[in-house]
Amino acid sequence: MHDVMALPLDRDGARGAEPGLVQAAQDDPAAFGALYERYLDRVYAYMRVRTRNADDAADLTQQVFLQALAALSRFHDQRVPFAVWLFRIARNSAIDFHRRRREALTWDLLPANLQPVAEGSVEGRYQLEKSGEGGDTMPEAGRSRRLRPPS
Repeated sequence: MHDVMALPLDRDGARGAEPGLVQAAQDDPAAFGALYERYLDRVYAYMRVRTRNADDAADLTQQVFLQALAALSRFHDQRVPFAVWLFRIARNSAIDFHRRRREALTWDLLPANLQPVAEGSVEGRYQLEKSGEGGDTMPEAGRSRRLRPPS
C-alpha cells in the first residue's frame, strides 16, 4: 500500500511561515528556493505514486516547480493555501502526462477477423462475401424493404 500524506504544514501544525515565504518569492524569484525545499519531497512522493518509474516522477516534479515559479505572480493566498495551489498544479501535470502517454493498440495486434476493412476495397468485398455478410446474400425481401414516414 501507499503511505497517506497530509497537506504540508509547518512543524507546529500551522501554516505560519508559508505566506511570508510566498510573498518573498513573489518579490524576488530567488527566494522561491525556500518553497522548493519545503515541498520538494512531498511533490516528488505525490508524483512517484502516479507514475511508473522514478525518472518520470522526477521530471514531473521539476515541471511542477517550473510551472509554479512561472505562475507565482498570479497566486493569491486569500483564495487557497500555497500547498493546495501547488498540488493542484501537480495533479494537472500528472493528468496531462498520462494523456500524452496513453498507449494505443495497433491494428496489427488484433486477430484478422477483428481488424477493420474499407467497405469499397477488394479485400473488404472478399471478406464480406467469404463471411456471408455481403450485399448479395441478403434475402430479396430485405433488400427491397424501405422505411416510409407515417402518413
